[in-house]
Amino acid sequence: MKLPDGDKVKQIQIEEKLTTYILKEDHKDGRHKARLFKSILGVNLDSKNLLVEALLKIAKVDVTIL
Repeated sequence: MKLPDGDKVKQIQIEEKLTTYILKEDHKDGRHKARLFKSILGVNLDSKNLLVEALLKIAKVDVTIL
């Protein structure tokens, strides 16, 4: 399955979502995700670039593997 508009995803969109919500350990709703990313992938706000690059690459691939 192709990710809709995956080729239009911008790096700033991903960074904003990660830094303001998903990787923010003191966010009311995001802190649980932050703990998950840190414990399983070792990714936190300091190492978010690794995740940003991977998500950009995945978004632009023609086929999404489920």
